[in-house]
Amino acid sequence: QLSDPNSASPQFFGTPGRKYYVTGTLNGCSKIDSVTVTVKSPSSLLQPPNKSFCDKETVQLDGFNGNAVIYEWTGNNLNNNNVINPVASPLNTTVYTVKITDNICLYDRVFSVTAVLLPLPTIKAKKSNDLNCANLSAQLSVTGGISYTWTPSQTLNSNNIADPIATPATTTNYYVTGIGSNGCFNKDSIIITKSATLGSINIPNTFSPNADNKNDCFKILLTGRVDYFNLLIFNRWGEKVYESHNANECWNGKYKTENAPMGSYVYHLNIKSFCGDVNKKGSIILIR
Repeated sequence: QLSDPNSASPQFFGTPGRKYYVTGTLNGCSKIDSVTVTVKSPSSLLQPPNKSFCDKETVQLDGFNGNAVIYEWTGNNLNNNNVINPVASPLNTTVYTVKITDNICLYDRVFSVTAVLLPLPTIKAKKSNDLNCANLSAQLSVTGGISYTWTPSQTLNSNNIADPIATPATTTNYYVTGIGSNGCFNKDSIIITKSATLGSINIPNTFSPNADNKNDCFKILLTGRVDYFNLLIFNRWGEKVYESHNANECWNGKYKTENAPMGSYVYHLNIKSFCGDVNKKGSIILIR
């Protein structure tokens, strides 16, 4: 099966797959090595694997047959058509072809390789509220992924959960990166606004206590925490017609159990809170 077993380079005529051993001797010293003879055919070239990629990203293809063969890739948006692993930039699912040539045996095969587009997850960030000196923290939340990373992380109780608590000292834009079940990621952001005010104070300038269930009561509308509340209302002669220490109460337009006359009244509002003090004076109109 060998043309000359005592030659350094005999020709092989035997059955492929057998292992042959060779003993070399120099200056009386010997060493044994071995070689297995295989036979190549077009079927020896292997199908390259399909690939997947996330939207707006590139994907590296793989010729899968080593560097001893020649590759000729065909398709759009390839950075190199003649390497084993070109980088593709497809806009959607794309089928590429590759011709693989064995120059020793002088045969080739053509394969199709599909780059499959994977969708990005829909990442949506939300907040429970903005901040003021009466509301010092906000609950963030995000949906659409299986894991998340928030930045900046310094003012969060955790930066890798879906619902961290934010306590920024100033207005802050939080960014969140979410990874979907297919391994692709997407981003969203949410702004937490912080102001140094009590919240909102809405003082009506007119009310009509006529029992029609529409604007029947004069009430200060507040948001935020209030530690002390005092509302005084006086008529045109300086008589106190109403006083309250409860921000949830309202004046129903009566004075000493009688309907107060229509006209202009003056209010004095004093509020104390964690945010500071609020003192306001103004006029309201009572109509019937």
